[in-house]
Amino acid sequence: MIENIDNWISGMALVVAVMAAIFAWYAASQAKRQADAVLGNVPASFAAFQLENDNYSSIAFLVIEIINHNRRALLIDEITIEKDDRIHVVEEAARRKSHTMAVIEAINGTPNTFEIPLRIRGCGMNEPPAILERTYSCMWKSEEDKAPARVGFRVKYRFEGSRETLIGFSSSSVVRSD
Repeated sequence: MIENIDNWISGMALVVAVMAAIFAWYAASQAKRQADAVLGNVPASFAAFQLENDNYSSIAFLVIEIINHNRRALLIDEITIEKDDRIHVVEEAARRKSHTMAVIEAINGTPNTFEIPLRIRGCGMNEPPAILERTYSCMWKSEEDKAPARVGFRVKYRFEGSRETLIGFSSSSVVRSD
């Protein structure tokens, strides 16, 4: 009888010790996360959203937003657009030498990968994060097609001083205005 009580007490002590170890590990990981945020060692944020339609055109405008919360600069190597086959995606005319050539490239099926060496500055402890926004035109191949299309983007990037290449992704539905 006494041996059963000793085994029961030992088992309970083991369960309590395991629970304490799990709690300590969780508390340490949360403390590291908070310290990383204070020191500026946090990952970048990625978003995609559609601008408000003007109701005069069937072209929709998609904005890609990259926010660097890190203290180190973000070096972008490549942005790849992933889209439905029902639409063409063209970089905004203001950023291209020839909007006509961009449309021709999109129609001919040129890959939607933009190898662009961009640098987004880092931010200090009390500074707002650095933001990069790029706008793309989304045009439907068929005038009769009114269904929303899914457009996403993949970014290959690294932080200044690091050789590790990271990948960020975001997507959005794009709706025609007409």
